Amino acid sequence: MRLDDKTKKQFQELCRREGKTSSEVVRRLVKEYIKERDMSLYIDDLWGRISNRFKSQNINLSTIERMIFEVREENK
Repeated sequence: MRLDDKTKKQFQELCRREGKTSSEVVRRLVKEYIKERDMSLYIDDLWGRISNRFKSQNINLSTIERMIFEVREENK
């Protein structure tokens, strides 16, 4: 990555004030950028949250299959 000298100095000074290296900050920013824009990461996170909710409510595969069956029967 290339930055003009003024921007680079400002960035390094801000990082120093926060007690971080410029590499740490860039890595965090890049990870956040990817996370915000990568749909597969969003979907994986969504599935993780769904899984955690199911576990907290003791919902398992057989419960899900039964619920699907019931809904399909209602919509016949």
